[in-house]
Amino acid sequence: MPIIVPSAEDAAAIVRYLDHVDRRIRRYIRTKQTLIKLLNEQKQIIIQQAVTSGLHPDAPRKDSGVEWLGEVPAHWEVIVVRRLISFITSGSRGWAEFYSDEGDIFIQSGNLGRSMALNLQRIQYVRTPPGTEGERTRVSKNDILVCVTGALTGNVVCVDTDLPPAYINQHVALLRPKTMLIFPRFLAYALYSPYGQVQFKLTEYGGTKQGLGLDDVRDVIVALPSLNEQIRITVALDDELRNLTNTIQRIEGEISLIREYRTRLIADVVTGKLDVRTVAAQLPDEIDEPDVVEEIDEMTESDDDLAELSEEMSEE
Repeated sequence: MPIIVPSAEDAAAIVRYLDHVDRRIRRYIRTKQTLIKLLNEQKQIIIQQAVTSGLHPDAPRKDSGVEWLGEVPAHWEVIVVRRLISFITSGSRGWAEFYSDEGDIFIQSGNLGRSMALNLQRIQYVRTPPGTEGERTRVSKNDILVCVTGALTGNVVCVDTDLPPAYINQHVALLRPKTMLIFPRFLAYALYSPYGQVQFKLTEYGGTKQGLGLDDVRDVIVALPSLNEQIRITVALDDELRNLTNTIQRIEGEISLIREYRTRLIADVVTGKLDVRTVAAQLPDEIDEPDVVEEIDEMTESDDDLAELSEEMSEE
């Protein structure tokens, strides 16, 4: 591959300049990542409060009988998920041979966003095989999807819109709530909350493979108010979290833009489109420290891609 080779002196100036800029960009990203972390922690606190105390935290309370749940409103019930769903399943294996460039949506763990949102920016399509196997794993409105294997285990999504024909793969569990007992989005919030996630962590089998069994999901305990109160809590949560979610998305967009800027800047400098020799000569000496926070974040961002790659390999 042909490359542009500057003189040793020019190369040193280029490296000095790019290190200087990159150092500041990484500091900027670290600050934004810290803010995102704090906002997500705030979201979790708000959700935990709502799904364990409701809209009136000063109401009479009772011991839930579950150590990690503590007290709940006296008129709430403590119940296992299996009593609140009419159906649960996970996706089928061996659908890689049905992959196509168009057709039905094949939902993988990478499509289950980290904020209870379905991410369909990258979609794998399938030509659904004949028979009942496809119908068993087809997604309907109000279904709850849970990632049960891999790096994204515990991610929860409520399908609150009508989708085109869509099916889940083997790394995703589908729960169909009994809507006369539980409001689907309330159940999603309960599973997504810290007390729901800790149950996933306690039951997740370890070793070299992360994952949950369907019984683990069925046996999650939730605190349950009346259906009307569930709806009121969910509506209030959606309203309260909307600004936080929008802020997080905006910050993530800013991080994405600054990373794009860094990539373009590097390309322009190393190809000579931008002469930085004079600027580089005037820069102060600095000690570069490894930015562990951003490295972790970039690994996290790639989890979705890694999960999808792992799924494709296991399908094949």
